[in-house]
Amino acid sequence: SDPNVMNWTYYNSVYSTPDFQRLWGLMAYLNQRGIINGLVPKFGGPAALWLGGLSLTPGYENEYAEQTASALIYARNTLHLQFSAVVPVNEPDWHDSGVQMTGPAQYVTVMRDLGQQLDARGMSDVRFCGPELAWTSTDWLAAMMGDAYLMSKVAWFGLHSYQDLSYDSTGVYDFIRQSAYPNSRFWMTEFGVWCWSCQGTAGDGSWAYARGTASALLEHLANGASPGIVWDGYDSPPLRNNA
Repeated sequence: SDPNVMNWTYYNSVYSTPDFQRLWGLMAYLNQRGIINGLVPKFGGPAALWLGGLSLTPGYENEYAEQTASALIYARNTLHLQFSAVVPVNEPDWHDSGVQMTGPAQYVTVMRDLGQQLDARGMSDVRFCGPELAWTSTDWLAAMMGDAYLMSKVAWFGLHSYQDLSYDSTGVYDFIRQSAYPNSRFWMTEFGVWCWSCQGTAGDGSWAYARGTASALLEHLANGASPGIVWDGYDSPPLRNNA
C-alpha cells in the first residue's frame, strides 16, 4: 500500500525461489571472477498485472520503482553481491520485451523514483543505463537531460538497433555533443541484423549474416558509440533454440 515501505517478508519469499537463486548464483560467480563494474543487471519483461502488465499504468511509477529497487537491495544487502550499474527498464517504447511507458516523461519519473528509493537505502552509488529504446530516438535522451538529478545517476545511454528492422545510431553522437552533457557516452546495448527467417535475431549461421553484424558494429562505432553488444545468441544468453 506504500511504495516507500517495503514488505520484506514478502520480498524475501520471492527472492529465495529457485528462479531467483539461479540469478543470484550467476551474479555471485561473476563477482568471484573479479567482475564487478562489468556486472550490469538488466530488467526486462512486463510488469505485474496490477501495475498494468505490458504497459505501466500512470500513477504507479513509484510502485514499479519499488519493485525494481527491492531486487537490487536484496542482492546488495542480503547476498552482498557487488555491481555498480543497472538497466532498470528494457525497451520502454515497445510492448513486447519490456514494460511499455506512455512516453519519455513517464520513463523519467520511474527512473527518478528508483534513484530516490536506492538513495534512501544506502545505494546511491548505483548508476543507470537507459533508455534502452527499441526505436532509437533522441527525444527520450532529451527528456532525461531535462532532469539534473536523473542525469547525476546516468552511467551511459543505452540504445538498440537492428538492420532491416529499426533505426541506426546516426545523429546520436552529435546530439549528445551539442547538449548540456557533452561528455556522456552511448552504448549500443543491443544491435545486430534482424533475422526474419528465424523469427528474431538469433542469426541463421550464414556468412552474410556474420558480415552484416560486423558491418553494423563498424557503423555504430563510426557513429560515435562506445561499445556494442551483439544480440542475441552471441554476446547475450541463448534465448532461442536456434541461438
